[in-house]
Amino acid sequence: MKVLVIGANGNTGTRVVKHLAGGVHDPVAMIRDPTHRAKFDSLGVATVLADLEYPIDHAVQNCDAIIFAAGSGGSTGKDKTVLIDHKDREIQKQYRHRDSEVRQEVLFQVASDIGATPNQVILAWLTGHGIIPITGASTPQQMSESLAGFDLTLPDEILSRLDAAGAEQQ
Repeated sequence: MKVLVIGANGNTGTRVVKHLAGGVHDPVAMIRDPTHRAKFDSLGVATVLADLEYPIDHAVQNCDAIIFAAGSGGSTGKDKTVLIDHKDREIQKQYRHRDSEVRQEVLFQVASDIGATPNQVILAWLTGHGIIPITGASTPQQMSESLAGFDLTLPDEILSRLDAAGAEQQ
C-alpha cells in the first residue's frame, strides 16, 4: 500500500515513515524543504515536495492512504498552529477513500453490535493487526475512551468483517 506521510520530517512523522518502510508498505514522505530529501533517500523512501498552505493534489495522487503527522513546530505562532490543526480535517474530507461510506457503515454497525464506540473499535482493529496506534486526546473523557479501546479484543469474525468492508467495491 502506498502511504503518504504528511509531516514526515518531524519526530513522529519520521518514526512512522521508518516503521512503514520496514514493513510491507511503500511510504512517501511529504516534505516542504528539499534539503530534507537526503534523510529519506538514505532510508530508500520516496519524497514529494508539498506545503499544506497550498494544494497538495500532486502529493496525494496515486496514494492508497494518508497519515497526517504534521505539526506546526515549537516556534510557530498560534495562527500557524490553528491552520495546521484544521488542515487534517480538510484533508480527510477532500481525499477520503472511495469506499469510505461502506467502511464507515460497517464500523458503526460493529460498534453498536458490541457496545463500543467507533474509536474503540478502530483502536482494537489496529492492535488486532499488530499495529500500535498513536492516539491523542483533548479531554480526560477522550483518553478514557481510547484506553478502553486498547482493552478491547475483537474476535476473528469481527476483524474479518471489518477487513472486508468496502473490498467488494474495489
